[in-house]
This record gives sequence, structure tokens and C-alpha cells, in this order.
Amino acid sequence: MNDANKVQWLEEGKQLMATINTQRDAEMWNIGDWLVDGADKYALHDEEVKKYAEKVTGKSWKTLNNYKVVSRAFVLSRRRENLSWSLYPLLTKFDEADQDKALNVAEKIQASPQRAALSTRLQEGNRAPASHG
Repeated sequence: MNDANKVQWLEEGKQLMATINTQRDAEMWNIGDWLVDGADKYALHDEEVKKYAEKVTGKSWKTLNNYKVVSRAFVLSRRRENLSWSLYPLLTKFDEADQDKALNVAEKIQASPQRAALSTRLQEGNRAPASHG
């Protein structure tokens, strides 16, 4: 495979994974919001929500409850489009002010020139520089 083809193939793979990750994040938020609605909007008891949600989704209650807890902790207006859902469960144990600080830091890291440069080097097949610190 020549270099131009390799670069094109790697770019297509990167775009594919970004799409898959976005869809996965949306799935988790949507299911979590649906579970919160079951309790809040439709006044269903947890046992009713659990029984039906496990049947409909095929997912364990542990997983579903995690989605619900995260969705409840981070209402739509507090979610950041450019951050992965996987960050949010780590932040649920903190108060809102600390959660927002952490999300702000994560956004800065996500958009940092260093991250972009590292990503470019890795795509080009170069090794990441050694950490000094």
C-alpha cells in the first residue's frame, strides 16, 4: 500500500470510529434519558422501569441504572457535545461546581494543540514522544 493510500485508509478509519463513538454516546444518553422519564414523567416505580427496560434493551440493570444515574446528574443543558459519554460517570460523585470545572478542563485538553499534534503523529505512524515528567 503506498503512502497516499495508507493516509486515506487511516482517515476513513478515523472517521468511521468517530461516527461509531458518537452513535454509542447518543445511545447511552438516550437510554438514560428514557429511564429518567419513566420515573419522573410517567411516575413508574423502579421495579417497573427495571423489568421493562431490561426486556426492551437486552442490557443488564447495572448498565441501565448507570445510564440513568449519569443522565439524571447531567441534564441536557450541562452536556458537552465534544466530550465522550465515558467521562461523565467518573464525575457523578462530585458536586455540580466541581463537575463543571472538570468538564471545562476536559474540553481544553480535547481542543489542545498538543493533542492535535500527537494525533497527527500517531496517524502518520510515528511513535509518540516519551513523557518527561
